[in-house]
Amino acid sequence: MLGSLFILPRLSAKVAGPSMWLAFLIAGICCLPATLSKSELATAMPTSGGSYVYIDRTFGPLMGTIGGLGLWLAQLLKTAFALVGLSWYLQEVWYVPTIPAALFFLVAVTGINIVGVRKVGQAQVVLVSLSILGLAVLIFAGVGSIDTELLTPSLPRGTVGLIECVAVVYISYAGVTKIAAIAEEVERPDRNLPLGMIISLAVATLIYTIFNYVLAGTVDTNLSMAEGGLQGDFRPVHTMAVALGGDVLGKVFAVLGTLTMVSMANAGLLAASRFPFSMARDRLLPGVLGEVRSSYLTPIPAIVMTSLIMGVAIIYLDVYRLAKLASSFKILAFMAVNLAVIVLRETHVRWYQPSYRTPLYPWVQVIGILMGVVLLFLLGLMAAVAALGIIAGGACFWFLYGRRQMTERKGAVGRLGPGELIAGTTTPVSTFDGLTSGDVGALVTLVDRSPPEPLIELGAALADRKDLAVIRVREVPEQLGIEDLSDSHPAERALRRRSVSMGAKVGARLFYETGSCRDLREEVYELCHVMKPRWVLFEWREQNHYAVWHRDPLAWLFSHLPANVAVFKDDGVRVFNNILVVAELGDHDLVLARTADLLADTTGGKIRFVATVPEGKATEDAEHHLSDLANLCQSEAEVEVICTDEGIDHLEDLSADFDLLLLEEPPYEHFYSKFMRRMTDQLTERARCSVLRIRIPEESLQIEEDDGGSLHGEELLVSFLDPQLCLLDSEALSKKQVIRAIANRFVETYGGSRSDLEEAFWYRERQQSTHLGDGICLPHATLAEREQTSLGVVRLKTPIELPGSGGEKVDLFLFTVGPGPDHHVHEALIDALRLEISETQLGSRLRQAKDIAEIRRIFQECAQLIEHRA
Repeated sequence: MLGSLFILPRLSAKVAGPSMWLAFLIAGICCLPATLSKSELATAMPTSGGSYVYIDRTFGPLMGTIGGLGLWLAQLLKTAFALVGLSWYLQEVWYVPTIPAALFFLVAVTGINIVGVRKVGQAQVVLVSLSILGLAVLIFAGVGSIDTELLTPSLPRGTVGLIECVAVVYISYAGVTKIAAIAEEVERPDRNLPLGMIISLAVATLIYTIFNYVLAGTVDTNLSMAEGGLQGDFRPVHTMAVALGGDVLGKVFAVLGTLTMVSMANAGLLAASRFPFSMARDRLLPGVLGEVRSSYLTPIPAIVMTSLIMGVAIIYLDVYRLAKLASSFKILAFMAVNLAVIVLRETHVRWYQPSYRTPLYPWVQVIGILMGVVLLFLLGLMAAVAALGIIAGGACFWFLYGRRQMTERKGAVGRLGPGELIAGTTTPVSTFDGLTSGDVGALVTLVDRSPPEPLIELGAALADRKDLAVIRVREVPEQLGIEDLSDSHPAERALRRRSVSMGAKVGARLFYETGSCRDLREEVYELCHVMKPRWVLFEWREQNHYAVWHRDPLAWLFSHLPANVAVFKDDGVRVFNNILVVAELGDHDLVLARTADLLADTTGGKIRFVATVPEGKATEDAEHHLSDLANLCQSEAEVEVICTDEGIDHLEDLSADFDLLLLEEPPYEHFYSKFMRRMTDQLTERARCSVLRIRIPEESLQIEEDDGGSLHGEELLVSFLDPQLCLLDSEALSKKQVIRAIANRFVETYGGSRSDLEEAFWYRERQQSTHLGDGICLPHATLAEREQTSLGVVRLKTPIELPGSGGEKVDLFLFTVGPGPDHHVHEALIDALRLEISETQLGSRLRQAKDIAEIRRIFQECAQLIEHRA
């Protein structure tokens, strides 16, 4: 790490002049964000490979290949840089040609690394200690000899020259995080990794800054080496020692410089060889580079390959290019490390559990990335071309070799998109097998080590006398082998025992399974398709108030699982006698009411339905709505309407009198909305009781009607189909125009206010997406004055694209208009429509219908087909 101090002043003096000490100080500060980020990442992933592993596990194997090759080159170029500098200091004691001397010592450190660094570990410590001691002596000797005239002009090339110098000397600090590349071999990594890196950066910055200040004050930075100055001086530490103590002291520091460079080269080769070793283990490079041979237990092929490339660099590249190329690759890597922390934190990857967390997140990472962009720009065209070259080369190597070797790894970023899950093309890597479909009423997922009892009690109630499946699942990062979650661990045995005991207590027919997987979201999605539960229960995950991305990565599942979803926040309550239901005054309140009734029936509890309306607004509609919900319940229920503009504050205060709060889980949102904290999330966090958030998927409404109130088959759709509300080949070109056309037709037929009807439709659209898929949309409007529900059809002449439809065109709108108390009819209509659309050719046939009579006949025939199949 200190080796750069023996060479780089030659370059920094030329670029920054007397202010080169300031360039080293700023470079150290610029490294602080990456050091803090890397400390956090290292405690979460203490494995060999360092930054390469972090980039690969975060962004996937393509970026892992590019980052790994770039880091490999940066480290080996810096090591080659040290070997060249070594020969210059050696020449002050014993003259040898520069290149042959560098190659000789390259062979020597290669042999040391093959035999094993531990053999010379104590010698390394002694050399570093001597180097620090010698530099301290030189600093104290030089403080009294500082000539302030040599420190002017402080910025001969201005601010641009200073920042360019920062970019050049940036590579000096690469060694402060080098320990992360061999983290797998470090004892107590949760403590020693961050402590080692942070202390190393602080010490290195202090020594670099003070030494270069004293150096600039004792040796003229504006003169060339031939004139007795520092510019172009290959041995700046030796020159300073001669100026302060004569030739004898100069030779002492020439020997010290040689030994320091040997130590730096040895450590550099050790760290550099671990990059191809880790990449080969991940099948991104040929497997031979990942082999550990002989009794020395060292990766000999990786060491030899790294050494050969260093030899080529020593022969063909000058020291200035070596420094600039090494700095550019390291800056790119540190930018990626900062970005990796942001991605892993914001995506809430379950396996990412660092024991050290960066303070002032995410500002530290953002500043680090911005500083990296500036430094890369100032390194010039050569560095930019080299960076683009390694990106292009790494990408080509991945597509030609790496992609063929592996298909299952995607990284944290690759697991964000839902495309493969929807397409059903993935085969999740996990240890769950043998689970089959059955009469499963509810599936409870135990991910964290939260108390299982309340989840199992709620699951048993929602299962409604059907089987209760409990899965204990652990998400395993890709750098670790995937193994069964063993019941031999005391904590796992206790969890199983408590779960089975609770199942027996509530009279549930429970089966319990444990396993591990790579991607929790993918695993749950596949298990739901296999087991076909009616309900899936998740534990609530506390959100980071300082996060940028305010969503749990499992949130996508809540809107796309083929089952009802419940998310439970445990507040320590064990008996749910008093249940508070917050109604949204929308259609899905019916689901909240039935769920609350089901839970109250199990626990013998009471229900209170509550809604908030802005101050000054009429409350009659809200009161009627809540009364309708209460009348649907078999358990004791009461209603309350609160007039307030501070709804969350009132509901927080009210929740203190209840055991369980029921809310509707909001729908999956667009990208931009994930940066805002929703009202539902705020209420969940502030509630003074346990919270259960439920969501019914758009694909199917799983809660069934009571037998006495259900409508079925032909009777249902045909009886509510209103021929006067059917429009064929409408020329509407947007959803707004479609809703206006429906409102116009309805008002022409039945009278009323067109604007009120349009607002009723848009209110529903704001509650959740009505887009079903297959070019079909299911709008709905609730009108208090409407006496019965009507079903209508709008077929467009030209399909249109709706926001949030993923580019899919829509040309069929099957809409319903009904009174508020007619919820059960509306839900049954939607159920029947979804069933016929998925099980028959309803959509295709409606597109081919020639008139209204044929539309009615199509509904009849499709209903008969469904009944026949049943």
